[in-house]
Amino acid sequence: MNKSQILLLLFILIGPLTFSQGIDFQHITFEEALIKAQKEDKLIFIDFHTAWCGPCKKLAKGPFKDSLVGDYYNRHFINLKLDAEREGKQAAELFTVRSYPTLIFVDGDSQMVYRGTGSTMIKSGGMIPFAKLALKAATSDEYSLEDMQRLFPEKLNDEAFLKKYLNILVKYKMDPIQALDAWLSVQTDIEESSGEMLDLLLKYGHSIYLGCQAETVLRANYNHYLTIVPKKNKIRLERIENLIAMTTLKRAYHMQDPELMRRYLDKCKENNIGAAKNGKLGFYEMEYLRLANNNEAYKKAAVAYVDSIIDMKSVKQIKKDDAESYNKFLEFTKDKSGVYIEYKRKMMKQGKIATRNVKDIMEVCRLYWSRCETKEDYRHLKSWIKYCYKLIPGYWEVNNLEADLIYTQGQVKKAIDLKQTAIDNVPFNFKKKPNLEYQLQLMKQGKTITVVPIK
Repeated sequence: MNKSQILLLLFILIGPLTFSQGIDFQHITFEEALIKAQKEDKLIFIDFHTAWCGPCKKLAKGPFKDSLVGDYYNRHFINLKLDAEREGKQAAELFTVRSYPTLIFVDGDSQMVYRGTGSTMIKSGGMIPFAKLALKAATSDEYSLEDMQRLFPEKLNDEAFLKKYLNILVKYKMDPIQALDAWLSVQTDIEESSGEMLDLLLKYGHSIYLGCQAETVLRANYNHYLTIVPKKNKIRLERIENLIAMTTLKRAYHMQDPELMRRYLDKCKENNIGAAKNGKLGFYEMEYLRLANNNEAYKKAAVAYVDSIIDMKSVKQIKKDDAESYNKFLEFTKDKSGVYIEYKRKMMKQGKIATRNVKDIMEVCRLYWSRCETKEDYRHLKSWIKYCYKLIPGYWEVNNLEADLIYTQGQVKKAIDLKQTAIDNVPFNFKKKPNLEYQLQLMKQGKTITVVPIK
C-alpha cells in the first residue's frame, strides 16, 4: 500500500472524528438526555420539529449542517431532535411547544433555560449567538423563565415582577396574555385612556380574547381611543373587534373551553362578524356542545348540521352548478398558465360546491366518530362517507377517513390500500402528508393509529 492510499484510508477512518459535519444530534430519549446532562453538567439543546414543517427542513439542511455551529453545539450541549407529534409529543407538551421549529435549552433537572424559534435561525450566523445567550441565562442570577412561571401565582400584586415576566414571555414568543392581564390589574405607570396604553393593547392585539382584562380596558376606552389613534393605526383599531373574536375562537379550541366558545358565538351574533357573517353559526353551536361534553346534544346537532348541507341541493343540481362554474372559469383563464392556474382548474373541475360540502362534512366526521357508541351513530357516519363519494368519487380525504375507520374495525388490508390511495392523491400543498405516511407504516405493522382531525 503506497503513501497516498494510506492517507486516504486514514481520512476515511478518522475523518468523521476530526471534521465536523454540523450538530451531532444524539439518538437517545429525552429521559436519557436528562441523565447524561446531569453527569456531564451540560445543557440539553432540543430541536422540536414535525415531519411536515418547511422551516424545520431548511434549518436541518442549513445551520444544523454548518461546521462552526456543529463544533460549538457539540462541545457545549447534548443535542436532541424530537418530532413534536411523535416521540417528542410529551416533551413538547411539557414545554408548551405550539409552533415549529421551536428550539429550547433545558438543564438536567428538566428546567427550561432559554427558548427561541427556528424561523429566525435559518442563517447559520444566528445559531452561535443564540447558544451563547442560553449559556449566559443558565449562569445568570436573574429569574429564569421556569422560575417566573413557578412564582407567577404568588406575585400577582408585584407590578415590577409582572412587567419582567411579560417581557420574557414576549422574548420567548410565548402567550403573554396571563401576565398582561395580571399586570394591567395592578399597574400604576400608564393611564388606561392614554395613547401609550393604546399602543400597548395594539401590540398585544393577537393575544387579547373576550373576557380578559386587556379586553375590558380596550372596551372601556374604545371610543376615546378612536379620537387619539394615529392615522397609521386607525385601521388596526377598527379591525380589532374581529381579531379579538378570532383569538377567542382559537383559545376556546386550544383550552377546550366551552365558555370561551359561548363568548365567541354571542359576540358574532351581536356584531354580525365571524361565524354569523360567514354562515357558520350552526357549526360552532355544535362545537360548543362538543366542548361542553354534552354528547347526546352534540350528536343530534351534528346530524342536523350535516343533514342541512345534504338537503341544501341535490347531488344532480350540485354537479350541474359546478359544471357551469368550471366552464366559466375555463373561459376566464383560457389565456393564462402556470402551476397555480392548473391547480385551480383541477379544483374547479372537481367541483366548487362539491369540494366545500365534502370539506365541511369531513370537518364534522372525525369529531363525531370519537363519540360514536351505537350502531345508529356509525350508520350516520358511514352514510356521510357514502354521500361524499357521490359528490367527489375517490376524494383523498374521504379515502383517508374511511381507511382509519375500517382499520379500527379490523379490515386491515382494505384500510392499507385506501390509505395508500389517499396518500397518492394528496394535493401538493397539503403539509401533513408525512403524517399520513407514518400512519400507513403503523397500519402495516399492525399498530394502533392516532385518529385526529385533518387540518
